[in-house]
Amino acid sequence: MKAFNVVAFLLLLLGGTPAWAADLSSLQNKALTKRDIVKQYQLNVEKSVQELQVARGGYYPSLDIGYRMTALDEASQFEPAEQSAAFATISWNLFSGFQDRYGIAEAELTTVAEKYRLQGLHQDIRLLVALRYLDVHERQEALKVAQDTLTTLNRVYEDGHSRMQVGLVSENDLLKIKVDRGGAEIAVKRAEAELRKAVQQLERESGVRLAVSELDFTIFNQLPEIDEALHNEEQVLSRRSALLILRELEGAAALRVKTEKAGGYPQVNLSTSYQATDDHFLNGQGDVSAEEIRTQIVLSMNLFDGHVRGAKISKTSLEHRSIRYELAELESDLITDFNNLLLDFGVAQANVSVAQTTKEQAQENLRVTRLKYGEGLTQEADVLDAVAGVSRARANFVGVVRLLFANYYQILRAVEQI
Repeated sequence: MKAFNVVAFLLLLLGGTPAWAADLSSLQNKALTKRDIVKQYQLNVEKSVQELQVARGGYYPSLDIGYRMTALDEASQFEPAEQSAAFATISWNLFSGFQDRYGIAEAELTTVAEKYRLQGLHQDIRLLVALRYLDVHERQEALKVAQDTLTTLNRVYEDGHSRMQVGLVSENDLLKIKVDRGGAEIAVKRAEAELRKAVQQLERESGVRLAVSELDFTIFNQLPEIDEALHNEEQVLSRRSALLILRELEGAAALRVKTEKAGGYPQVNLSTSYQATDDHFLNGQGDVSAEEIRTQIVLSMNLFDGHVRGAKISKTSLEHRSIRYELAELESDLITDFNNLLLDFGVAQANVSVAQTTKEQAQENLRVTRLKYGEGLTQEADVLDAVAGVSRARANFVGVVRLLFANYYQILRAVEQI
């Protein structure tokens, strides 16, 4: 029974789920299969495919069949009291000013745009998972810093207590160490809470139940580098899904203008109908019956529709121009954002090097200070300052590494390669 309780406790610490190695790539892929918003966008793609099928339907003939029964209050010289008619009609639009062709082309572009929209969503989700994954790593490292600081202060406090017993340290100096140790305990609890919150955010973005022990952070052991052959402005302009969507929509809007203009052309429709009539409610059971086959070619053209067509043409033309302006603005915005990301990445790289050096210097300063403290050459305040310096330096290093990877992932998102 005790063994079972121990196992249950360990599972609770691990998040209540069996342990498995989860790296960033696997979480990103799982998010794409589990998130409901991905399924929603997939449905939008399927809807656009159905719209394409609707547009193609204009090329096919239409077939209608029917059966009609008519009852009069009394028979006349020309019509019996009971009548029935079975009929079938096949009709086909032969020409409508190329509206069908433009409509199909527009629907095809819209379908492609929806696929790009889904692609962009995939990239957004992969970026968010990467950033949340990075947050968990940062919070875990911050917790380690807080725990190590507390451990160091505990040792300093124990040393100080021993020195106070022999009169080398005053009670007031020991109280200062105790106050700092209490602050370190609070910092550990705060860091633990922040880590739990970061894990919950990662679970939300990935759709997977997780525990920190399951996550593989070895990806952060190697600092990222930018490949100028892959990460450049040309890649942004050619690969970014938001731009590809607008380009497809611009083409679709241009086709809508042509479709509206095509409404001014004449239409040619061909129809053939067959009708069998009878003087009985059940066709074929009466005394008098007749059959008719009729073929018609109808040429029609609207001469005036209250300026509706002209207004529609103007409206679609304005929509087309609006999309072109939006596309130009978005291209400028994305290029500016991309170049700013490159600048931020360069600064972050330099900061990592500085932060690494600062951390090493702070650790060396703490080592020397503790040696001098053991020899009675420094005071407790000097040790506390050295401990605080190490804590700040390590926390700063964690922060700049996090910023470096965050910039890197955003650059990958900018070129649709995350």
